[in-house]
Amino acid sequence: MVVIDMALAAGIVTRVEIDALLADRAGWSGRALARAAVTLSDHGSRSPQETRMRLIWLLDAGYLRPLCNPAVGDSSGTWIGRPDLLSTELSVVGEYDGAFHRGQARHRSDVRREDLFRRAGLEMFTIVGGDLVNVPLVVDRMKSAVLRAQESPRARSWTLKR
Repeated sequence: MVVIDMALAAGIVTRVEIDALLADRAGWSGRALARAAVTLSDHGSRSPQETRMRLIWLLDAGYLRPLCNPAVGDSSGTWIGRPDLLSTELSVVGEYDGAFHRGQARHRSDVRREDLFRRAGLEMFTIVGGDLVNVPLVVDRMKSAVLRAQESPRARSWTLKR
């Protein structure tokens, strides 16, 4: 999954090209698994950890396919940011914060962005390095964000930007 997502994101290959390759490999024992991986792939994923987080969202938590790195603005169209994962149906944003997010300036920016997402009616969860090996912990964090979003009286005041 990670390899497929990163290859799609980098423009090295397209889904059409992968499908054509798999069509030519009718007798290949891994073909069904590869087709399933292509179905789950997303060209918007920007890191292996984002891919892993999205797969936990889909396969372990059981939620519908999220958007990966969509441009999000507030109701007036002002830019908020590109969350790693966005469930438009549930108004939930997921972020993977790796080592890059540990610096003071980046951390300040992340906290500000989280505040803007919440003010716009999006509930947020954050996963950090090491969390992805603990799937129950990640699922719990995701489900807690979904519950907070469902219990919140805030109206949706965010929009997808083009």
